[in-house]
Order: sequence, then C-alpha cells, then structure tokens
Amino acid sequence: VGVSLVANIVVDHTTAKIGDADVDAAGIIEVAAEHAIAPADVALDPLPVGDIPIDLPIDFNSVAAAGGVGKDTGVGVSASINVYTTFTSAYIDDGAEINWADPSTVQSDGQNVVVRATDKTEIISFAGALGGGKTGVGVGLDAGVVVKETQAWIADTAVVSAAGNIDSDTFVDGWMM
Repeated sequence: VGVSLVANIVVDHTTAKIGDADVDAAGIIEVAAEHAIAPADVALDPLPVGDIPIDLPIDFNSVAAAGGVGKDTGVGVSASINVYTTFTSAYIDDGAEINWADPSTVQSDGQNVVVRATDKTEIISFAGALGGGKTGVGVGLDAGVVVKETQAWIADTAVVSAAGNIDSDTFVDGWMM
C-alpha cells in the first residue's frame, strides 16, 4: 500500500491604498496592487520515458504520486488538493485629496492618476497512483478550488484631479492544468 497527499491552502490579501491624505505630484500618481500565484521552479535531471527524454524543469504548484506493489494485491492512492482564496485591492480612500491641496503643483499632460489591481494565477497540479500485484488498484485525485476578488476604485468622497487621465482598472488572469 502506498499513500501520498499534497494539500495547499492559501488565503492571501494584497492591498495598495492612499488613505485620508493629501498627495500632489506633477507626474504620475499610481496606486497598484499586484498578486500572483505561480508554479515553483523545480530543477531535476531529464526523465526518460521510454525512448523519449522529458526535459526539465517542469514547473508545478503540487505533485502527489503513490505506488503499492504486493504479491497478491497492490494499492496506490494519491491526492493533490489546492485551495486558493485571494483578495487584491487598490484604491484611493474617503477623505483623500489628490493634486488638490497644493496649488503650486505644476499641472501638465503627464499628470495622471492610476488605480490598478492585478491578480494572476497559474496552477499546475498532478496526482497519480500505481498498484501492482495479482490485483492492482491505483487511485489518483487532483482537485482545485480558486476564489478571487480583485477590485480597484476611487471612493465617492475622495477629491481627485489631474491634467491628464484618471484611470481605475482591474486585471484578472489565470489558468489551471
């Protein structure tokens, strides 16, 4: 009997903000929160699969493998479970005054205010099992749950001014394999 379990449970908060403050700049004021989950680099020698070598590194977030061999019965059970919950926010809060308090601040077309929240997730997960004997049983489970909340905003009572652009945007990207 062989058993293997990999469990990743991640709860992550990433925040960038300007609170109740006066901020003035002739150029760009950027409030940016960036969050990322990406596979880890694993450095291994190439693996031969039959006559075909597999070049590594192959990047994984998690790998679970098990094998069991017996004279009569062999059982292998593995599970890879990934639960990721992320909260990413960028904002200018109530009471903030952006390019408003200092009249000596030079306004130009390059004076911009940018509020941006980005969340990028890449998950590669694998579970495999092998059982050998007169009776061989292999069970592999690979389960993933991803919950993301990504927001960028300027509060209703914030006073924001710029000679150029005022932008607020979010970017969410991700894939699982």
